[in-house]
Amino acid sequence: MALSPMMQQYMQTKEKYKDCFLFYRLGDFYEMFFDDAIKASKLLDLTLTGRDCGLSERAPMCGIPYHAADTYIAKLVELGEKVAICEQLSLPEESKGLVERDVIRVVSAGTLIDDNQLDEKKNNFIACIYKAKDNYGLCYADITTGDFFVCEYLCDNSFENVLDNLIRLAPAEIITNSELYDIAKELPIVKHNILPKFNLYNEWTFNKNSAEKILKEQFNLLSLDAFELSDKTYAIISAGALIEYLKETQKHSIKNINTIKLLKDNDYLVIDFNAVRNLELIKTLRDGNKYGSLLWLMDKTITGMGARMLNNWLLNPLNNKEQINFRLDGVEEIYNNTLVRQGLKDSLKAVKDIERLSGKVSNNNINPRDCIALGVSLSVIPSLKFQLSGMTSNIIKDINSNLLDLSDVYKLIEKSILENPPANTKDGGYIKKGFNKELDELREIGLNGKNIIAEIEKKEREKTDIKNLKIGFNRIFGYYIEITNSFKELVPYRYTRRQTLANAERYITEELKETEEKILGSEEKCLKIEAILFNEIKEFLMSKISDIQKVAKSIGLLDCLVSLSILAKENNYCRPEITNSDRNLNIVDGRHPVVEMISKEKFVPNDTFINNSDNRTMIITGPNMAGKSTYMRQIALITIMSHMGSYVPAKSAEIPLTDRIFTRIGASDNLIYDQSTFMVEMTEVAAILLNATKNSLLILDEVGRGTSTFDGLSIAWAVLEYITQKLYAKTLFATHYHELTELEGKIDGVKNYKITVKEYNGTIIFLRKIMRGGANKSFGIEVASLAGVPKDITNRAKEILKQLEKSDITAKYYPEIKEESVIKISEAEKILKEINIENVSPMQAFNVLSDLIEKVKG
Repeated sequence: MALSPMMQQYMQTKEKYKDCFLFYRLGDFYEMFFDDAIKASKLLDLTLTGRDCGLSERAPMCGIPYHAADTYIAKLVELGEKVAICEQLSLPEESKGLVERDVIRVVSAGTLIDDNQLDEKKNNFIACIYKAKDNYGLCYADITTGDFFVCEYLCDNSFENVLDNLIRLAPAEIITNSELYDIAKELPIVKHNILPKFNLYNEWTFNKNSAEKILKEQFNLLSLDAFELSDKTYAIISAGALIEYLKETQKHSIKNINTIKLLKDNDYLVIDFNAVRNLELIKTLRDGNKYGSLLWLMDKTITGMGARMLNNWLLNPLNNKEQINFRLDGVEEIYNNTLVRQGLKDSLKAVKDIERLSGKVSNNNINPRDCIALGVSLSVIPSLKFQLSGMTSNIIKDINSNLLDLSDVYKLIEKSILENPPANTKDGGYIKKGFNKELDELREIGLNGKNIIAEIEKKEREKTDIKNLKIGFNRIFGYYIEITNSFKELVPYRYTRRQTLANAERYITEELKETEEKILGSEEKCLKIEAILFNEIKEFLMSKISDIQKVAKSIGLLDCLVSLSILAKENNYCRPEITNSDRNLNIVDGRHPVVEMISKEKFVPNDTFINNSDNRTMIITGPNMAGKSTYMRQIALITIMSHMGSYVPAKSAEIPLTDRIFTRIGASDNLIYDQSTFMVEMTEVAAILLNATKNSLLILDEVGRGTSTFDGLSIAWAVLEYITQKLYAKTLFATHYHELTELEGKIDGVKNYKITVKEYNGTIIFLRKIMRGGANKSFGIEVASLAGVPKDITNRAKEILKQLEKSDITAKYYPEIKEESVIKISEAEKILKEINIENVSPMQAFNVLSDLIEKVKG
């Protein structure tokens, strides 16, 4: 027995899309057969049935209504599956044999285009990685916005950099060549779903010649020099392979991808995944929510374009003084102009996601409602240009010049499409009256068919003088004129007999026949004409994609500047002064931007001064919960915000250009590496020591804490020495190892600082203020008491602590650092020498004096 012709057609199509669920259109349903049906019935909770297929046994089958397909596709894609949509390309009544069918699109996690399945505030990236020995090309794109980026990694730790970039990027889908595919399957970050599984793609696409040809065709260029790609072999290959994949899955050219941006590390302040996580830039460490993150605080954007751009700025701050000030000038100008700021905010509320609407035009899934949204959004351009016309900063002048005149687009939409059209085009009724004469006439006929027939009936009675003449209708003969036999002799010659009855005759006239054709065919003709007109509108929009994208980017940029100016105004931020990398980091009254917003306590600001000579490493001591981590994080966040082009939470801030920010904070999630907490800590420390430069900012919290006391102290000591004497990087180093405070005066560049606390009635009060000097004790037992540890335990701990202090453990291991009285008096002298008496408040003076008395007394 052989498969039926239809099932043969199904199997031939399925053979081309083995890695996909094949949604095979049969009438009003998408059907799945054999293994697809069995698997889909379980994943989607569908009833499994069967269908005669020409074999001895019925083929397993399950199906879904075509109008509900998006919901089921979304579920499958969320589960990591791909769906090939196979449509009917011809009508059954027009087909001599089998209905023609073919796959019109492949849907995967990285190629979603349905609004309901996408987050407006985040890009939906698909990434392609090409590996050749130790060299990598990484390309990623968002087909809904047209964003297309590429980078290349050639250094020794290139694979680690690729993975780190991917984790920060969080792509929905990853494709790769065979050399990387087998390695990727065993990666812990893939096994633990931190990254999606890597998919193997056609090896022939990972070839430089074919990749170059694909890219030149895509961008309509003779050379890739304009994109600075001529010598970037691995970048070219990854980009070419990705374009080929998108064309293959989308079944059309990707018109909205019309440029490519080469990313270079030295253009940006590099923030690795650990820093993104530890500084809670995008989501919080505790519960992974956006609330409580820096992005949550900073995102005052109104449009989808602005939100995605701000997210990108946060993860990729600039590392170029001119470019940072270019942004800051725009923020400052809007910050200083309340009327313009409020006006722009109000105007932007009318703007929809133009960028993704242009993506819908490119992907041919724009509907009439989308067109209205696009038209309304573009009609705001004249108002925006007027509001920006008097502004003088270069960035705003650039925005204004790129807000192109697209009146021809929104006027066409306004003229052609109803203000509140239906969501889809299936039932018609979305083209405006007055746009097309033939369509108006057909609609009039369809709507007033009864009146037209009644008029013909009245006219024929008058002409023939047959008083009982009537016009009727049935499904077999259509419209007819019925005349009783008693008036047969008055029937005109122009009447054509259609049917004879017992007491009457039925006739047709040319006019009635034409009217019948118009009435009966008007609805179908209306649908066809509307479809033709809408296709013409879409073709016109397609020709304007590049201009629409330019406007979208400009409005997104403006939205970011307005957002940052609102943030600065609402929270009393200052404009940072961006200085060269060899200059000092100097923050006056700095605050943690997020903690000050969500803390129940009044936030205590702190100064920070780090230079490249005698004060480049801050050793920070103080009890848990006193605010060490908050203080260090706020320095990193202020640095990141400055490099973004944002105002910062401080009274004043001088921020030197910084190439990278590294963090080693708290216990790491060892699932990422399948390693112990201490192993992860040491891996992170190693990465810092190997990659940091003198222009980096290092935030190190409790290095060495994950192992025994003396091992940990030794490691922390050695790390501090290396950073200060070899790297010369600006460093904040928080520790509970009080022995490390002895390094001030022994290692050039090290200075001691502490978070102040006050002892009162056997407990402690956190003052949250940082000052020079090392903490005299850790107050660990007092903190335990505050946390609710039973009194019996804390009292016993105090007894044990006294015994340990008497035993003088450290003298055994570090005899050379013990001359306590000498060191303490020396430290007191240093602190006194550095105090500027004119800038010290009475309370600060009291705290300093109390601290010095304690140090000298021992």
